[in-house]
Amino acid sequence: MVTLGVRVSTKQRGLGPWLKAEFQQLGPTFIKIGQFISSRRDIFGEELSASFADLQDRVAPLDSAGAQEMLGCLRQRAGARIIEIDAEPFAAASIGQLHRAVTADGRTLAVKLKRPGIERILRSDLDMLRGMANVMVAAGVENGQSTVDLLEEIAAFLVAETDFISEVRNIQHFGQVYAENGEVQVPRVMPELSCKRIIVMEYVPDMGLATDRKGRALQARQLMTFFVQQVIDTGIIHGDPHPGNIGFSAAGKVVLYDFGNMITMTREERFAIKELVYLLAAGNTEEIIALLPAVGVTVVDAEGVRAYIAAYLQYVRTLDIGVFSEVVGTSNTRLPLVYSGRIFRVLRVFGTLEGMCKELDPAFNYFTLLDTMASSLVLDEEFLMHKVTKDLKRVLGG
Repeated sequence: MVTLGVRVSTKQRGLGPWLKAEFQQLGPTFIKIGQFISSRRDIFGEELSASFADLQDRVAPLDSAGAQEMLGCLRQRAGARIIEIDAEPFAAASIGQLHRAVTADGRTLAVKLKRPGIERILRSDLDMLRGMANVMVAAGVENGQSTVDLLEEIAAFLVAETDFISEVRNIQHFGQVYAENGEVQVPRVMPELSCKRIIVMEYVPDMGLATDRKGRALQARQLMTFFVQQVIDTGIIHGDPHPGNIGFSAAGKVVLYDFGNMITMTREERFAIKELVYLLAAGNTEEIIALLPAVGVTVVDAEGVRAYIAAYLQYVRTLDIGVFSEVVGTSNTRLPLVYSGRIFRVLRVFGTLEGMCKELDPAFNYFTLLDTMASSLVLDEEFLMHKVTKDLKRVLGG
């Protein structure tokens, strides 16, 4: 379980820039942790998190010999199917890097190479950090357990990113689930040429963001609508939608990259989320509170939750984080909710998306989207049957 609360003192304003520079020097694990800190203002506070907001995977490419050894193995496996592979990567990150390749029939591919020894590096770094976090807990350091919880979340996230076999399956599954969705494009993967160290897939270039205000507003709505659909319609969710993993094709479709992390929600969780969307649109606070356990949220302060929901209903109209200031109060105030791991991961996905959508369209808000989704539930026969059955059980005391 992850307990949320703003915990870092504003006296530590100089800490963020220093930590950011140190994390960049320490390498892949710490860069990823910095990216997590940037998305966790609820735990680390505005001052510290803002310092990491522009932290990216500024990692040097693999040494030439290591990259060429893997590319040589791919050439042998592919035979005449691949006629050209660029020696230099067009992108490099903490887990791996990407090279362009060309097939005999003229198609362009993206070849993802895993950084040699990355699992060992991550394991060593994470073991060290676990030791430090456990010392914090044993010493009674404030917010120590939340740090341990967050670290375990980061560990699971990073380990998943290094599993290329699983990522190939994720790409295939995601592509199948959304094959009929005309708003999204998932690169086709070539499992017969992929392995534990290499993923070979279709190269789908990102054509960039729209330059006009109307086009950018449409892209923001398109992006958020698709991720809401992932949650309530299929329960198969891309778990790492940062700006480097999302693009737009020449045809205007959302293009998703990097499928190392996926979130799968159960049918019951999806129905609970649908009902929550309906209740948020209606502004029904008491029913929202009653529903929270079904979506993985534990209420620890009922009065605090009522104030928090009121602030949230205002927030979805504006995305102005300032509406929470009276609820959160001082830097030592905990939020009145505790989130389970899966719903927390979903919330982190949408926290990242909010930033992207707000950058695309400063006027972006959730309310119009929530209202549209709530209206569509009236025509959702499966959801209506679930709702009627649930209401009957409650009336009959079942």
